[in-house]
Amino acid sequence: MSQSGQRSGQRLTIMLAVLVVCAAVVVYRQVTKPPEFAPPAMAQEVKDVVAPETAGNPEALIEVEAFYPLNDSHRFIADYLLDFAEAHPDQVSVVIHDMESTNGRQLWQTAGLDCAGVFINGKTEHEIEGEDGAYTVNFIKRMGTFWTEDDFEALVRQLLKERGEELKAEG
Repeated sequence: MSQSGQRSGQRLTIMLAVLVVCAAVVVYRQVTKPPEFAPPAMAQEVKDVVAPETAGNPEALIEVEAFYPLNDSHRFIADYLLDFAEAHPDQVSVVIHDMESTNGRQLWQTAGLDCAGVFINGKTEHEIEGEDGAYTVNFIKRMGTFWTEDDFEALVRQLLKERGEELKAEG
């Protein structure tokens, strides 16, 4: 076979190899295609309608609305927020929706969250004035990992101060 015939054969082999790779990529993408958007799966079955848990005065200056699955892994967050409102009932109102309940899950989806989170006076993201300057905290996901009790309490103090109040002693 001539040199030009060998080059043509090599080119044809290379082109076929490229086509096979391209076809494999297309098939792979179809097989591993991510599903259309669906809310995150819950760790457990969705419960029937469950009333939200509440604490504090609904007319308080600080309104907290939280969305968490009230299972063993997340219960401590709800307990902390409820206990805080019970300690400061005239200043902080808390409503906790169980994302594992039919109504809690619907309210969570309506709120526009992609994950569990806490709205404080209607927002999850707040700028907090700290000792070393301002910093931003988004009260979504897990307390202790993505935000802390100190962040929450600093924000409550700041929001009260903006209204000319101080956080009252517990009880």
